[in-house]
Amino acid sequence: MSTPGSSGTSTYKLPSYSAEHVGNPDSTDDHTPAPNYTLSFEDAWRNWQEAENAADILPDLIAAYEVQKNDVTQAKQDLRILHEASAKSFAQLHPSTRDRLFKLVKSNHQASKEILEQAFNQAHAKEDLKLHEVEGLEKALAEAEANVNAMKKLAAINHQAFDNLRFVFSQRAATAHESLLLGEAEEELLRVNRRFEVSQVVVKNMARAKVTVQHAHHYFDSAIKTCDAVRGTALGRALVMGMDDGWSEMARNQNYKGIILSSRSLRSNSVVPCVDAASLSEKAQICVNETLRVLEPSKDDLPPEVLENYNKVKELGLSQMQKIYHLMYGWQSKDTGIHESLKVLLVRQEEVYKHLTELALWVQKQDPITVETNKKLEKATKVSRENLASVWRKMYTDDDAAGAPQPDA
Repeated sequence: MSTPGSSGTSTYKLPSYSAEHVGNPDSTDDHTPAPNYTLSFEDAWRNWQEAENAADILPDLIAAYEVQKNDVTQAKQDLRILHEASAKSFAQLHPSTRDRLFKLVKSNHQASKEILEQAFNQAHAKEDLKLHEVEGLEKALAEAEANVNAMKKLAAINHQAFDNLRFVFSQRAATAHESLLLGEAEEELLRVNRRFEVSQVVVKNMARAKVTVQHAHHYFDSAIKTCDAVRGTALGRALVMGMDDGWSEMARNQNYKGIILSSRSLRSNSVVPCVDAASLSEKAQICVNETLRVLEPSKDDLPPEVLENYNKVKELGLSQMQKIYHLMYGWQSKDTGIHESLKVLLVRQEEVYKHLTELALWVQKQDPITVETNKKLEKATKVSRENLASVWRKMYTDDDAAGAPQPDA
């Protein structure tokens, strides 16, 4: 019988995840245009303003587009229902030859036909009205989609447009006072940018931790429940608490047939469940290893109680069930201390489960907090960038005013 992890490798793959980069617009198939350093300051300023405005309004445009798309979907469903009703009414008004032959009631045929014509006309009018509505909604949706795509392209060059503006301004010599103002604005932008970049990494890592720790907790919880189910059987209790006489003798003599017959007589075959539990705990360990890895960079910033859970999970691990499996089915004698070892492992399993649960709950609560913090830092970065750009523009405006010809006295 093969045992879990006996080959030394695992074919289990970590769960995949997707995490959106906060503040970045959806990517497009178009490549970002090459930098343009031949612009005038006014042209560079206008290009950046357009890109900045596109980045600002893009989220609202996308949200409105999704609403319109849902409206079109609902309108098409309504149109399908009206079309079916109209077709049914038409079939009643113009029955087939077979329907006419098998129709038993012939009385008041003219009155019935007028009622059917009226019903069909009403159904057809409703269908025609809904069809025009769907066509109008589809046209508006196409226009909204084109607008969204155009804004995406503009928003995608936002940072490039700002770099163009920076380069154009750098061609101008600054006075000592201007250099001081520029230095302060540049330093503020650099500081906020660094915090924002760190925050983006934290968001990505926390999203990864959320997925992997949830999987780890699910697998480990299933392993413990399976283990508890085995311990609840007669054979499981015998293995954990010890069974004298025949069982120990069979184990020492490697009498597998006797062991199988004994397990059957106890109405339990707990080997397979234990293999499953050990396999589940192995998967849980792989997932929690990834959780610990992505939380490692921010470990020093964890609250004390969370850090304790982190360290305990890392120290104890989640592989107790694999060790329990080897102890229970390794055919050791009861004199080797197997029962004491099992009790220790079961206690550790319960302890690490408690710490894993608390860590998983904290990650789940912390994930939206990191996203919200990232959004605030993104706004702060935008404000700092606009502040620096306003300093550039003021200096250029002052230059233009100073260079303008003075009016005659």
